[in-house]
Amino acid sequence: MSENPEHFIFCQSGKEITLENLGSNHVNLSKSTIVEQTGTVIALAEENGIGIVSSLVADVTPNTLYRYPIVPEISTDVGIIAHNINDLTPVAMELKRMILEFSKNIQVSKL
Repeated sequence: MSENPEHFIFCQSGKEITLENLGSNHVNLSKSTIVEQTGTVIALAEENGIGIVSSLVADVTPNTLYRYPIVPEISTDVGIIAHNINDLTPVAMELKRMILEFSKNIQVSKL
């Protein structure tokens, strides 16, 4: 993460998660490009940048890019809150399916 930070392209939320995960290994990302949409990250990376996106985003967004691991690895928690998890809209059901499919560590808790 310390090499060529001026070529990095992040979504705003992705930059925040990256900074949180780097902690004491702080990397200066002030010269990186920040955008609002993940599709924009991928489009700009295809034009000669380095897009920093989650594996889930890279898997579901059509692209022709090569993937490289980030060291140290960046991780975050993702969750779903619903009144009735068995009565979701079709879009919410698909999101749930994707989260479960791509999750390494699944923790289900009832509030």
